[in-house]
Order: sequence, then structure tokens, then C-alpha cells
Amino acid sequence: MGRQQVSTTNTKNPELRTFSSIPNKSTTTPNRHSLSGSSRWGLFGHENAATTYNKLSSEMRDSYVGNMPLEVLFGQILTASVPRDKTLHPDMDFTEVWTSVDATDNHIITYNPRTTLIMAKVINESGICPHIHFASTENCHLDQAGPLAPGDGLERRKVDLSGLYVSDPQQPHKTAPDFATMRLPIELKRKIEDIVVNGNAKWTSAQRKQQGLPHQTAPAIHARGQSSSYALNQQQQQALTQSWSMVIAGETARILIFDHSGVIVTESFDWKTGSVFTEFLWRLERASAEVVGLDDSVVEGPLSESVESAARAAFEDLNKRDCAPYKVTPDEPLRTVRVWDEGEMVDGEPKVREYVATYPVELPPSLVSRWTVGYLAYDIATRAVHWIKDSWRLAVPEFDKEGLTYQRLKEAGVPNLPVVVSAGDVRWKSGVVQTTRAHQYTGADWAHLTQNVNPLVHYRIVFATIGKPLLRFNSFKHFCELLLEALKAHAVAYEKAKILHRDISTGNILIDEHGHALLIDWDLCMDITKAAARRPWRTGTWQFISAALLSLPTVKAHQLRDDLESFYWVLLYVVLRYRYIPSKYVEDSDRHRRYMSLLFDFVEKSGPLSRGGFRKQHYLKKTGEHLSDADFDEMKDADGAEIPAALPWLLATLRDDLAKLYVETSPERKPSLKRKAPSQATNVPPPAGGTTGPPPSAPVVMGPFDSSDYIISVFTEALEEGDWRDDDSACDRFKDLSPPRRARLRLQDIALPPPVILNASVSNPELLHRKHELDATLTLEEHEKSIENKRATRAVAQERLATIEEDGDFHPHPIVRHLPRTPKRRRLEDNRAGYAFSAAASLDLSGRRSTSPSEDALPMPPRPPKDWYP
Repeated sequence: MGRQQVSTTNTKNPELRTFSSIPNKSTTTPNRHSLSGSSRWGLFGHENAATTYNKLSSEMRDSYVGNMPLEVLFGQILTASVPRDKTLHPDMDFTEVWTSVDATDNHIITYNPRTTLIMAKVINESGICPHIHFASTENCHLDQAGPLAPGDGLERRKVDLSGLYVSDPQQPHKTAPDFATMRLPIELKRKIEDIVVNGNAKWTSAQRKQQGLPHQTAPAIHARGQSSSYALNQQQQQALTQSWSMVIAGETARILIFDHSGVIVTESFDWKTGSVFTEFLWRLERASAEVVGLDDSVVEGPLSESVESAARAAFEDLNKRDCAPYKVTPDEPLRTVRVWDEGEMVDGEPKVREYVATYPVELPPSLVSRWTVGYLAYDIATRAVHWIKDSWRLAVPEFDKEGLTYQRLKEAGVPNLPVVVSAGDVRWKSGVVQTTRAHQYTGADWAHLTQNVNPLVHYRIVFATIGKPLLRFNSFKHFCELLLEALKAHAVAYEKAKILHRDISTGNILIDEHGHALLIDWDLCMDITKAAARRPWRTGTWQFISAALLSLPTVKAHQLRDDLESFYWVLLYVVLRYRYIPSKYVEDSDRHRRYMSLLFDFVEKSGPLSRGGFRKQHYLKKTGEHLSDADFDEMKDADGAEIPAALPWLLATLRDDLAKLYVETSPERKPSLKRKAPSQATNVPPPAGGTTGPPPSAPVVMGPFDSSDYIISVFTEALEEGDWRDDDSACDRFKDLSPPRRARLRLQDIALPPPVILNASVSNPELLHRKHELDATLTLEEHEKSIENKRATRAVAQERLATIEEDGDFHPHPIVRHLPRTPKRRRLEDNRAGYAFSAAASLDLSGRRSTSPSEDALPMPPRPPKDWYP
């Protein structure tokens, strides 16, 4: 066979290795740094296509199930009721798509400059798949669901060959490239960009289970992330349970099936000649919705006039009450969604409820995930508006369905919970429950090593209670009241229901119609009566996870104190981002953002593991140039108004107590609960000992965070005794980082160039080593006009950017300056020196190391190089 290819089990770079060696050494459930758990509240700014591809490739590298034999694909998944008539539909021939292959190096192929045009023409004229129209889109911009990265434009988001669904092939149609109609994206790559390795044909099944499958070279990593990005965009813009893709790497090709548990990848085959490519397209055209992955529990079609009118009237009433996360516009696209109520059975089957629903508010950034989305829905039977949480639950005995968890919490008397209307697994029209497919083949004889490919089941839960985002609080006193209510609900759940939430974050606390807190998203919760780790990995919200869990991911078990610490990080994050700014950052918002990014986003690659929390430890110990208690006391908002005295006291008091979980800190004068007059403040000396002791009701035997009583008492004291303002609602200091979803989609509509003629495409020589050549049907005048249109649409986008006010005030800030990418900085950005974020600001955040033994209560990161900070 020759030298073994570079894979996740055969690479010199620890960061590119498989995760499989970690769980055996783990005594708990470590957090996995993923896009779904870090990007929503991240402060690192927009990313270009290459960065996104690498992150997707990294987090999915152990989720590839292969190499599936073609006879398994055609015999078990993509089956055919009748064989293909080769007289009517003969095998296609693509021998003219390249001119030569280097005999000495099979990596380089000289492609015909019109390769994708030739392929599209051959497929469309064959009649193999009349409802899938192929178009050369290698030079066409495809709309995306995610935010646009500054300087990246749309040029990097182009599929070489797009198979687009058309409902009626007999009618004239003008196919426009769009992920919303994408049925099969095809990418053309070089041989060295093959996304997986072939393995050794002589290996036994046991030997294959010890060998990684993903090809771990830089070009292959990029190609794998690119194909994953296209699948992600497909599933963000369509109601799919899985999606299909194809990657051509030189003379061979592979078929991919993406679902939320993993990716099935086939063995390589000759696509230029032979029958496999033709057979695949012929069967995909005739496959059922279940095989294609078209979720038939969602109907995107016209509604009856009476039902649509009633739904829009109900949504308008909700708008007037201002109690929903977003407003439903009069022309909002609507669809029909079915929910199975497992709490009410009819003839032995769950009752089916139909809803008129909007589209999801936010779209998941990770493909292999629980894929959680939410949307407003009108109940056709009861004429009430509800909220539907749509996700893919982990289908293992150790995890209860979230609907059952809410029932258990309700029976225990847990307050501040949303009211559940119905919940159940989603079914196909045939009555079969919708499940993922990739996990079913991890134990096959042909399958290589995988990790964390878990069975998932499509699940919907309907809530009568509709909550607004936490950030729509009236004032910071109201915000702290909401946190206190969530803390009390969390305490009752822990003490009476014996359930630990484990994902406390800004997004999991809502505000109900009456201004009270709702503690939601209990699908990651833990039954504390069952101590064992239930799966190798767990994804939480990175920015709010405790420093201990982040820094000791394989040793530290998730405890009550970790959730209570998460409440503190929520408090600090909201204070620093959504209103008040330290005086030293008033004139430098970029430095303010970079400080927050280092504190909340910091991640260190330790082999295949992601670790963090060190910056949080530095903050708690008040080392380096982290904010001091005096900095808290001097914070002001954008109007120059002082922070209410109770907030600095609350931040400083809890920080001192949390620091004791890690290392003793030097006493420092603590801010006062009440703001003193200037004449008094200068004459009053700091209190003896420099700190205020815990309230009399604080636990005596246990530590302050071994129960919820102490932190609840601190919040209560601050709210009852402290000085507050009533006019300091949330105001995002970094609105440019995450504009509202509807604003993002409108920006894309503005930024997209006019539709181009689909056969007027040129190839990408950088990746495919093909020659540039304008198509004969595209004149030079048309080409120049297209370039001018691009410039014009970009100018219009810039002018209209500030006018977008939908779903919140969105006024883009200037683009954040990025540091020069020197070779050394590039290495650091790639985490080879242990740091992930290059925009570090002129701060010494590593801290001054003490000689005290207690300083090493938890491992600390190495000091960065002297030239690390600009």
C-alpha cells in the first residue's frame, strides 16, 4: 500500500489528532469548544471563509463514518424500487473534462477551463434527474444565512457545480444559485484535497476501529470544512433531516450524507466513466422525502385564507403586547408545522397538533449538534400563539426527554419555568420517528474510528409562555432581580428535584410578559442522583462556564458551584458589554472589546482538547491589568452617567468569594453599596481588613458556593440596600459583532450582485489548476458591466447599512482593526503556541506570578512572548 496517509491517528501535530484518546483518561464529562457553544456570545468579531472552514473541519473531524461501500449505499439507503433502464438512461461520460494527468505526480490534473459547464450540460441533457437542474456556479455568489465577514465579501462562498431543485422541469425556468433550493452541491478538488483517507484494504474491522479517517493535511482540512459549510447553509435554509453532497478529488469522487450526528462518506469511485455517478443521480431523483431528508412535518406552501388571516391577527396582537422575542411583520413568510403530543394519546398514537409557524429566529452555526431553533407558532385548534423549541435530542437512556424534565421540575414546585403545552418526537408521514442515520453505521465492519457520533431524535416542545431575551430588561436593577429569580428557581431544582441545570447563560434566562424571569433549556441538565459521566463530551456556552471546568476539562466534575459561578459571569458580561465601560476604555472601544474577548473567549489547544478559564482565574485573583474594584466603582455609561453603587459592590463581593475557590487574594477596598457624596468619599478610610464579611445567614460549615443560599443573600442585600438607577437599560457596546438575524439577511440581499447568466462562469485556478477563460457567451462588455455592478451594490450596501432597524437598533460600528499577520502571529493564531485570539490589546493579562504555593491551585498558562502584544 505504501506509506500510510496522514490522518487523525497518524499525524505529528497533536491538535490534529482524534479526540478518542481523551475519554478513557477522563473522570468526568469535558466541555467541547464548538461553534454552537461559543459563537453566539463571542467577542472575536466576524470571521472569513477560511477560518470558518477550519473551525467546522476541526469540530467535525471525528464525526466521519466511512468508507461506506457503494453496495451498502445503494442496497440500504439509496435503494431503487425498479432498476434503471440503461437503454433510456445510459451511463454518462465525462472523459473530456480534463486534458491530462501528470504521470509522475497524481496530485496535479490539468482541467478543461469549462469543466463545470461541460458537466452541467452532460447531466441536464441526459434526462437522468429532470427535477435536479445542474448549473455551473463556481463564479456565482450564493446567499448565506450567517453574517458577512468584512473584507471577505461573497467570493469565497461559491459551489463549483450546483444541483438545484425545480418543481416542474417542463416549464421554462431561470435557475438562480441559492442554498434554499440546493439539492446536491458538487465540489471539484485536487487529489491532495481528498477529505478522507482510503485506509488499508488488508486491515481487519478491529484495526480499522483504531485508525482515523479524516485526511489531516492543510488542503484536505480546508476542503472538508468547505463541504461542511455548504451542508450547513443547506440545512439552515431548508427543513432537512439530512443533506447530500459530492466531492470530486481528481479522478475519483465520494458521496457524503450530512446529518446532525455525523457524516457518512463513501468509498472513492471513478466518476468520469462507469455507472456509479449516473446511478447515484438517477436514484436521488426518485428517492422518497425520507431518503432525501426533506422533513415532511413542515409544509412550506400556501395557507387557506381564513387560517392565514387568523394567524396574522394573533401575531399582530402579540406584537402589541410586546412580549415576544421578535415582531411578526404583515408579510412574514409562514408555514405549517406538526407537533406530536406524547402526553395525549389517540388510538395508541400521540395526538398531532398543527401550527402556523414563522421561520427560526436564529440559525445554529454547528452542523453536528442538537440543532436547536425556536419560532413563534399559531395553534390552529386553540387559536393561541405559542413558542416551539425544535431540536434533536440525545437518544440514550441516561437522558430524559426535556418535556419529562419540565414535568419533574413542575412537580417539585420549581418556580419561574415556562408552561409546557405539548412535546414529542417528530414523525415522518409513515409514522416512523425521525432519527439520525450516521450513528447506525459506526459499528460496521468497514467503518473507521469515530468519536461522539451519538443517536439523535428530532424533538419538538411547545410552550404557552413566550419570553423576551434577557437583554430587554428595564434597568440593571431589573436585570439583577431577574438573575435572583433564576437563582431561586435553580436552587429549588437542585434541592428538591435533584436536577442541576449545567448551562447557565445569557440566552437561557428569559423575561415573561409580566417582567419575571424564566429559566429555560434544561436538555443538558444532570440528575445529581446519577454521578457517572454519561457521554464523552458536553457542549455548554463557553463564555459562561466556570474557570475550573474550562481549565480542568477531564478532571473537574460539574458541581453546583460551577453553575453559581456561571451566574456571576453572566452578570459581569452583561455589565461590561451592555452598558457600563471602565474609565480606561472610554476612548478605546477596540481595546475594551479585546479585553472582554480575552476574558470570555480565551481558549487554549492542549492536543485535541480545548481548555480555557485561565483568564477568568487571573481576573478573580486581580492580577496583571485586570479590572480592580476601584475600576468597577468608576465605570460610566456612554452618556457619562455613573454606574449605580450596588453593581460594583455586587461584582466585587462575589469576585472575592469566588476567588477563594481558586486562591486567596489580597484584601482590597470594596465599593460601597451606596454612593457617598464626594466630600464624604475622600475622608472615609477603607474598612478594617478591606472586606465585608458574609451575611449572618451565610452557611457556616459549608463553603459559600456549596449551596445557593449565600449568593442569593448577596443579590438580595444588593437589591434591598443598594443605590440603583431606573433608566439604565441595555445598550450593546459592540452592535457590529452580531446584528439581528433579519438585519443580516437584508444585508445579504443588498450585498448580492445581480443574477448572472449561469453558463457565464470561469474556473478557480488557485484550487483546481485550471486556466482562466471567459465563456464564449459572455462578452467583454458584459463582463465589465458585471464588475461595475458589484462595485455599485457594495456601495449601496454601505449606504443602507445604518438604515436597518429591524429586530433591534442596529447601527454598525467601524470595522475592528486586525493586527498584521506576520509569520509569528500566524503561528500564534493557529494555536501552535497555545493561544487562540490574536487581537489581544496592549494588556499584560498573564499576571504577576506569586511565590506562594497556593498560587498553583489550578494550572496557569505560560507567559506569552514579549512581542505578543502590540
